[in-house]
Amino acid sequence: MKNCTTRGSTGISPCTLNEEFWPQIQERAEAFFSKNAKHYADEAYGNALYVINETFVEACVMRYLMTNPLDFSDNREQWVKLLGISEKEMKESADQDQLMQDAYIKLLTDIDYTRKRFYMIKDVIRVLGEREQKSTLYPTMRDFMPQYIKVINGFSF
Repeated sequence: MKNCTTRGSTGISPCTLNEEFWPQIQERAEAFFSKNAKHYADEAYGNALYVINETFVEACVMRYLMTNPLDFSDNREQWVKLLGISEKEMKESADQDQLMQDAYIKLLTDIDYTRKRFYMIKDVIRVLGEREQKSTLYPTMRDFMPQYIKVINGFSF
């Protein structure tokens, strides 16, 4: 089952880790998947592992964007409109770039959450942020997987 090619600095795909630790998250992931099976099938996510893989990859992308802000200087007015930020919010903001970055991350996360039904994504994004803050405790993603597994297995639906 290889539907994922994104690789971190270690060369390990998040999907490879999901496959490696699948026995520890399979029951919860499949229970979650079955609640949304029709939707996932319509989106070409054929099984729970695909959904977990895509959720993990999307969460990694969000964490990357959170730590590597976009440059909104080109087409700034179009970005503001796209992101739904009011003129009042822009004028009142002490850091307009951060306001735009936060709105951009929220927009992408909301798309993942509502359209794709990656309901676990906010929890996975949060726990990945914890890993970043404790990188000496979790030098590799493999070291961090027990925390990730807790998030998956602790998800309420």
